[in-house]
Order: sequence, then C-alpha cells, then structure tokens
Amino acid sequence: MRFQSIFILLSSFILPSCMTNAFQTAHTSGGVRNKKASSNANQFLNAPIPSLESLPTTIQLQSSSMVDEIKPESQLPRRLVYFTLWTGLLAYAILYAPGGTPEAGAIDDAIIKNMISRPFDGTYTPYFSAVFNLIGVYPLIFASLLLPGAKLQKAPALPFVLSSFALGFFGLGPYMILREKKNDIVRDMNRGLGSAIFEFKGTTLLLIGAVGYLFYFAATGAFAGDKLQAYLDLFSSSRLAHVSTLDFTILSMIISDPISEDMKRRNWKGPPAAAFAIIPLFGPLLYLLIRPGLPKLWSLNNLSKPRW
Repeated sequence: MRFQSIFILLSSFILPSCMTNAFQTAHTSGGVRNKKASSNANQFLNAPIPSLESLPTTIQLQSSSMVDEIKPESQLPRRLVYFTLWTGLLAYAILYAPGGTPEAGAIDDAIIKNMISRPFDGTYTPYFSAVFNLIGVYPLIFASLLLPGAKLQKAPALPFVLSSFALGFFGLGPYMILREKKNDIVRDMNRGLGSAIFEFKGTTLLLIGAVGYLFYFAATGAFAGDKLQAYLDLFSSSRLAHVSTLDFTILSMIISDPISEDMKRRNWKGPPAAAFAIIPLFGPLLYLLIRPGLPKLWSLNNLSKPRW
C-alpha cells in the first residue's frame, strides 16, 4: 500500500507533463503527433516504481513512522502491572491491613452508615469524608475514558465500571487486566454503550463542581479536633479508611493509561497524558473538559494514518 501511494503521488506530476506534450504535438503533423504521444505513454507506463531507499530522507522517515504507529502494542507488560496492583491490593486488604478485629469491623460498619446518611456532619474528620466521596468521582472519570471505545473490547466495560462505584479499583481492576489498549479512532456513531452522557461537557462541569466542593469541605469543614491527626488515627486503625486511601492512590496512579488511549482515539494534538494525570482528579477532569468530541464521520485528518 505504501508503494501504491508513492506511485499515485508520482503519477500526479508525470501524467500532466505527458498530457501537455501530447497536446502540443497535436498541432504538428499527424505522424509526428502519434509517435510522440505513443512514446510518452510508453515511457510513463514502463517507468519503474522507485524503492523506499531512493526517496528523500524526509519521505523515508515519514513512511517509517507511519508503519511503526500501526504495529500492535504488546499487552503483556501493561496487564502484568494491573494484575500486580489488583492482586497486591486484594491480598494486602485481607491479610495485612489494620482493623481486622470484630470491634474494628463494627466501627467500619458505623463509618459506612455515617458516610452514606450524614457524610458532612463532622462526626469523622473532613479529610476522610472528602477522600471517601472522591473515590466515587473516579469511576465517572474512568467511565468517560473507557466507555467510548468499549465496543472494541472483548470484555464488556459497563459492568466493571458500575461495580467500581462500590468497590473502587477492586471492581475496575479485572477489566483493566482483561482489556486491550486500542489506538483506533472511534466515530461518534460507533461509541460504546453508556458513553453519550460523558461526551456532554455539562457532565464534566458538574464533576468539577463536586470535586471543588469536596476539597473546600476538607479544608473548612467543622470538626472537633485535629483533622489531620484524626485522619492518621483512622488510617492506622480502620481497615475501611486504610484501604480506601490506598484505593484512591492507585486510581490516581493508573489514570494516565486510559487518558493516553482516549487521546489517540480522538487524534489529540495537545499536551501528553502525564501532564493531566499528575494532578489528581482536577487534571483528568480538565482533559475531559477540553478534549475534542468523537469524529462523526471519517475525515481526511482521520485517514492520515494507514489502518490496514
């Protein structure tokens, strides 16, 4: 296909020249005209197709880079990272996390009930209340990044994304292990199930507002005592607080991978994924706010990279 493209490119310059010569000879004698036209046509048809080595260096580099971009990426290293994180967190939460006694378990149950019914009443340190609720924002961010390309995956994304609202990385991790990283551009009409609402910028603005409020509450929320010390005490004694903090950290660490894939899916031309992922929550949300929409139809820009 690469040589066919080169052949077409060269023909766009050679053919007009041949046609011009043919028309010029049309004003001369008939015999000379036919001979000239036949000669030009034979030269054009018999011209050898140039090899890649004979092309200018800039064209060679461009062709090589296009070939490199369509090579399938190895999925094994990425899957090993996710598998290690998921099994490591699961084993640590069961075997080593603090708060394994029945008494500590009862306290965790009370914390969960309070976080569901009265999360901002000051019973627990605002730092933990903010972290606990911020973990619920991350599944929405991951849904915004993963669902548009879900139809390209063998494993269904929606069940794992929904489970992450209750389980965090424990629910999302298996999907991150099973899925393949795809660089294909996805059209708007072919996006994954459940992704439409996340293409709406108003959804992102609501998430930014919610995250902003949680950070504001963590800084200004009323609490009888030292907020930081109370959080450290919970972290060292409560399995719920301990594992939730680790869960939040892991979700912040892995967000760069789906951002990078979403950038390629949309032919993003801006800063790299790491520039957004380095700022927890606000960075990924900023990307969601300014990212371009999915292409509605194939354009010349989308077809600039070979897909065979």
